[in-house]
Amino acid sequence: MTLYWFMLIVPIMMGLSPIKCDRQLFNLQWLVYGVSLVVIIGLRDQVGGDWWNYVQNFAKVSLSASSELIAKGYDIGYIAIHWFSLKFSNSIYITNTISAIFFVSGLMRLSKAMPIPWIALVVSIPYLVIAVSMGYTRQSIAIGIIMWGMVYITKNQSMYKYYFTILFATLFHKTALIMIPIGILYAVLKKEKFPYMEIIAASLFSVIVIYILVLDHIHVMLLHYINETQFESSGVFFRLSISAIAVAIFFYYRKSWSETFGDVEFWMIISVIIILMVPSAFFISTAVDRLALFLVPIQIVVFSRVPYLIKDVNQRTYFVVILLIGQISSLFVWLVFGTHAKNAWIPYKNLWF
Repeated sequence: MTLYWFMLIVPIMMGLSPIKCDRQLFNLQWLVYGVSLVVIIGLRDQVGGDWWNYVQNFAKVSLSASSELIAKGYDIGYIAIHWFSLKFSNSIYITNTISAIFFVSGLMRLSKAMPIPWIALVVSIPYLVIAVSMGYTRQSIAIGIIMWGMVYITKNQSMYKYYFTILFATLFHKTALIMIPIGILYAVLKKEKFPYMEIIAASLFSVIVIYILVLDHIHVMLLHYINETQFESSGVFFRLSISAIAVAIFFYYRKSWSETFGDVEFWMIISVIIILMVPSAFFISTAVDRLALFLVPIQIVVFSRVPYLIKDVNQRTYFVVILLIGQISSLFVWLVFGTHAKNAWIPYKNLWF
């Protein structure tokens, strides 16, 4: 449990430190913390809700041809990582480490693009890092790649690079395709001229990917996420509530957000989707829970940007203090009272220690 608190306390201390370091020292600190996350996530031992499921999948790669697994609906990208691990080390730890590199790279890139990078990391630790990256390995890879692609949005760079990263994320988890129509709608709202070629290209690539990767297995996804009631996600409302709070704050500061940042339309679309997910969770909780994972980065962006938008020093201080108390409380409640945490995350064990 101590290590989980270390993961949260370090970025809090770095973000609140009155000593401001130069760019080179900051980059070194950033690199060291990122590498530490990779080691903690990638070399964990018997930690995470789906640990044994992934171990069994690794054994299947050892016993079966990769093409047979892909035909059964396994994600191509994740099978490729498994195959690499099997060939060079025959170890699940290599698979997890490569997966952690994808996730942490996207997380650090998006956080660094925020006005207050360390606060962005603080927001990500309790749920996105500890719970998701250690419990949903395939989804975490896709989320890391999606966060990498979101930087192209926040910096007003090429939309084609955004589409490419999303399609790449689809190789690791098919539901990442939800981000393609979000990008297309953003392109429509952002540009004065209707982006015909951009929409045609993105739509064409999406149709190809859907046909190759998703179409034959959509009945399986529907069975697991919608029809089977035993897969109900009881914690979906709590997890959605955090994103809903971020959405409410975003709407409150939307005007100043629009004046300061050039991506208000993108986060507006995501906010509307999250609002629609709340009532949907009563009927298809597992499907909503899985899709909502890809929208969690809105918490990182909103909670790390809003202090920059608050001009009054006292109000900014109150906001940051409440935010930090919220993150600390969230981690405390999950570690102390969470059933899954006690069964699968505590005690933390690592291949090295």
